[in-house]
Amino acid sequence: MSKKSPTPFPTTTYYGPEYFCDRDDEIQSLKNNINNHQSTTLIAIRRMGETGLINHLQHHISKDWETIY
Repeated sequence: MSKKSPTPFPTTTYYGPEYFCDRDDEIQSLKNNINNHQSTTLIAIRRMGETGLINHLQHHISKDWETIY
């Protein structure tokens, strides 16, 4: 169950898939890497949403998979 965000564009934590947008290509690439058993490292400058992307990815993959960040 997701938390309710006080704003339409939260930046302090991950509130759930309904508040996550515009990263469909990245999610698909990560899912392809997982399905092909490829290790993946996310690198970006600060505050670009790497942790949010990982949290969002967890809603799209099997509960049997673990993510490390």
